[in-house]
Amino acid sequence: MRFINRLAPAVMLLFFACGPKADTVTTDNISSPDSTSEAVINSPKDGTATSPEDENWKQVLPQEVKALLNRRYPGWEQPVLVKEVGRQMPPKAQGPLLVKADFDGNNKEDLALQVRYKEEVLMLAFLQQEASWQLHQLKKDILFNERGKLKSPFYLYLAKAGLRVRNANHPQPTATKVAAIGIGLDDNVTVFVYEAGSFQAFEVVD
Repeated sequence: MRFINRLAPAVMLLFFACGPKADTVTTDNISSPDSTSEAVINSPKDGTATSPEDENWKQVLPQEVKALLNRRYPGWEQPVLVKEVGRQMPPKAQGPLLVKADFDGNNKEDLALQVRYKEEVLMLAFLQQEASWQLHQLKKDILFNERGKLKSPFYLYLAKAGLRVRNANHPQPTATKVAAIGIGLDDNVTVFVYEAGSFQAFEVVD
């Protein structure tokens, strides 16, 4: 039986019901992205995995992103994943905790990551602008209680440009023009594409 069958129905309802939210931070609050960590700037952009568990991505996050996280989600942590996630990830894809790519087409590297905040898991995107970082909350859900330990059953992965997707606003399948953020739970995947100033949720068309 797949892992998803062990989760309460409320988890799936929240997974597909929570809409994107955005919070823009300017240089009045966060320093210029010129000081971005080299570990982020020099990261692979071809969609290959950075490491099995993304190592400790706290060490490679830009200081501006950390400051934004601390202000918006004080006490945030890097989540622990259920072991099934490793088998559910697309092969050789970035993830499951951290994804790096240009999501808005401005030729600057952006980030998407999972964060534990209290007893919830958040899927967040950080867009690097000319003089600021912009935070978008894509999804939030409850953590899975595995033998008394709260863990995330979700995985992030990089969805490359050219993926065929659709949603209620775009019922006809269309190919994505930029890299997107995939959020998966077992075999169920939602892809978040940045367009018209915000992230929109799509389903993948086979």
